[in-house]
Amino acid sequence: MKAVAMYPGRGVHAVDWDGDGDLDLLVGNIEGQVFFIANEGTRERPAYGTAKALVAAGIPIGVPHGDAGPFAADWDGDGRLDLLVGCGAGSVFLYRNQGSTGEPALAVAEELVSESNASSRPGIRSKLCVIDFNGDGRLDLLVGDFSHRAVEPAAEGSEERQSRDALAEKHDSLTAAYAEVKKRPDHETDEHRKARVAKMRELLNEVRLVKKQLAPRRPTGQEMHGWVWLFERKPAETKAASR
Repeated sequence: MKAVAMYPGRGVHAVDWDGDGDLDLLVGNIEGQVFFIANEGTRERPAYGTAKALVAAGIPIGVPHGDAGPFAADWDGDGRLDLLVGCGAGSVFLYRNQGSTGEPALAVAEELVSESNASSRPGIRSKLCVIDFNGDGRLDLLVGDFSHRAVEPAAEGSEERQSRDALAEKHDSLTAAYAEVKKRPDHETDEHRKARVAKMRELLNEVRLVKKQLAPRRPTGQEMHGWVWLFERKPAETKAASR
């Protein structure tokens, strides 16, 4: 496989994009582009060639807010693979294949899932899977996401505040102890190194535990999640999401 160095934050889908019977790669990157890398070998012994940027209606694909997550499926049931792409804002776009099985030609993007900051919709960095999830004969859409939001701590009484301050002090003390143990002496035996590493691990686990307890109680605490959302395909292609 030839080296590819242009894809930070890549999302990959293995699929027979050019219809020759082996698995090619569709690769999305953090800039929102999608690339096709043909398998020039076989299904059993793949050999991937040069990356080519995919275009839609003659223009290179670039999804809004970047972080492209491609997935190929016959969305409209015409026997040709279409391209679906998740993006950084949480949207999902469909590029219908108006070409042939061996030579896809993608149309202008259609928005299947819109960008949303509501708690009842996916977050950001959409990653996709297209499958008949409910067994009704229609392709559904699974969307993985990432989301975070600031969380204001509950009003504190004096005891709660003292407890939080004690946790903060413990966190700082453990962090300082970890930094001290991490220092490597000029001359160290193998036995001493193993003991020092074991102590580092012990302290690091304690730091993480205290940090987890402390995070939601800080003035700028954060809540994060990575959920998978199901969009069930309806006969009229109306959308229904559930988490």
